[in-house]
Amino acid sequence: MVNEITVKNPGTFEVPRGVKTIFVIFSLLGVVTFGLSLAVDPTRAWVSFVHNHFYFMCLGLGGLFFASIQWLTGAMWSAPIRRLSESFTSYLPVVLITFGILCLGIPYLYLWSHGDHVQGDLVLEGKSAYLSTQFFVIRNIVAIVIWLIFCRKLIGNSLAQDQNKNYALTIQNRGLVPVFLILFGISFTMVSFDQFMSLDAHWFSTMFGVYCFSGLFYANLAATCLLTLYLKSLGKLNGIVNDNH
Repeated sequence: MVNEITVKNPGTFEVPRGVKTIFVIFSLLGVVTFGLSLAVDPTRAWVSFVHNHFYFMCLGLGGLFFASIQWLTGAMWSAPIRRLSESFTSYLPVVLITFGILCLGIPYLYLWSHGDHVQGDLVLEGKSAYLSTQFFVIRNIVAIVIWLIFCRKLIGNSLAQDQNKNYALTIQNRGLVPVFLILFGISFTMVSFDQFMSLDAHWFSTMFGVYCFSGLFYANLAATCLLTLYLKSLGKLNGIVNDNH
C-alpha cells in the first residue's frame, strides 16, 4: 500500500441520486416479487433467493480475495484498481442477514432437512451427521464471521493508511493475508458444498469448490472492470488508470 502514497488522489465519488433511486426501486420490486413468489411457489422462490444470495456474496468475497493477492504479491500496478475491488467488500455484512433469511427456506431447498426423506436412503443416511440443519447453520455462520473479521481488519488497515501513510499497515496486512487465504479456501469450499451442492445431496464433486471459486473470481473481475470503466468515463480516474491497467 505504500505505493498508493504517490498516486494522485482521485477524490470521492457520490452515487448519483437517480442511480440510487433506481436501486431502491429494484430492491422494492425484488422484495415484493419474492413475497408473491412465496405465496405462489415457495420452492421456486427460495431457489431464486439462494442463487442471488450466493452471487452477491461472491462479489463481496471476490473483492477481498483480489485485494489480498495484491498485498501478498506486493503488486504496484493494481493500487487504484484494488481500491475499487475493495469497495465490493462493503456488501459482506449484508451476507449475514441474507443467510439468516436463507435459513427460513431450508425446508424448501434441502431434502436432507426432512427426516422422512433421509430414512431409508443410504446416501442421505450416510451424510446425516454432516447434513443436519443445526450444523449447517452453525458452520455457515462461523464462515461468514471469519470473513467479516478479516474484512474489517484488512480493509480497515487499507483505509487507515490513506490517512496516516503508515507503511507498517502494509506489512501487517501482508502477514494476515496468508492466514485469510487458507481459511478462505477452506470456508468458501464448505459454503459452496453446503448452500449449492447439497441442493442435490445424492450428487457430489471434489472440484465443486474450485468451480464456484472460478465463478467468484471472474465475476469480481468483470464487476471491477465495469466500475473502473464507468468511473473513468466520469473523469474520476484520469491520470490514475490508463490503457495498461
